Amino acid sequence: MLVKKKMYDLVVLDSVLAYAVVSGGFMKDTTISFKIERGLKAKLVALAKAENRSLSNFIEKILKEVVAKHETKHGPIKSN
Repeated sequence: MLVKKKMYDLVVLDSVLAYAVVSGGFMKDTTISFKIERGLKAKLVALAKAENRSLSNFIEKILKEVVAKHETKHGPIKSN
């Protein structure tokens, strides 16, 4: 169930209330589109399903882990 409010979008998932402030840093504001091999996608979908995640959320988690590992080893990455 999605309830729109002035400051936030409220989402009720299995009796747990999750929210993101529209003006805050929690909103995703960019899209990446790329092609991969069909077999690799199938494996990623299986891994995502095993963690009860969407494919997009699973790939985002993996990318965050890669960035965190790099920054732990080499220091913060400068971005604009």
